[in-house]
Amino acid sequence: MRDIMLNKMKKFQFLALSLFAVFACVSFASCSDDDKDEPTADIVGTWECITGEDHGAGYDGEDFEKGTLLKLLKGDKCFIGYNGSFEVYNPDTDRWETVTNPTENQWGDEDGEGDKWYLKGNVLTVVESDLDRYVGTTINVNGNEMTFTYKYQNWNYDSGTMTSESETYVSKFRKK
Repeated sequence: MRDIMLNKMKKFQFLALSLFAVFACVSFASCSDDDKDEPTADIVGTWECITGEDHGAGYDGEDFEKGTLLKLLKGDKCFIGYNGSFEVYNPDTDRWETVTNPTENQWGDEDGEGDKWYLKGNVLTVVESDLDRYVGTTINVNGNEMTFTYKYQNWNYDSGTMTSESETYVSKFRKK
């Protein structure tokens, strides 16, 4: 009788361990690396907007106009340029300078802040140093062309709150 009880107990332990092993396998298999901010495409580099309206000199608006440059550096730093060049702050001269190919060393303004970009899956967000941002719904990269669907948000720098949001825009870029 004791042997029968020991046998049943061993079977029960085996069954319990088997169920635990199956549960552990399913739990680990269902967890993926979806939380990582791995880009779906390599978008690091300089992109030129090939669609959009030309709003004229002094435009500080909501959509990327044709000719706007977007230079995305590895990490989260970026530059937004107009008329084929970028404005960068030079702390040595305490002046803004125009350059055609800014480097990471030229990123930031007099407060040490600059434009940033974030990509999660196929959702790109570009945040200007004043907190205004282009919040993407999707990007689609096909070779050296990128279609960026987004809304532009105005933010109050002092309070850190959004004050307005645009309609949805679609801009096409070509990698330079």
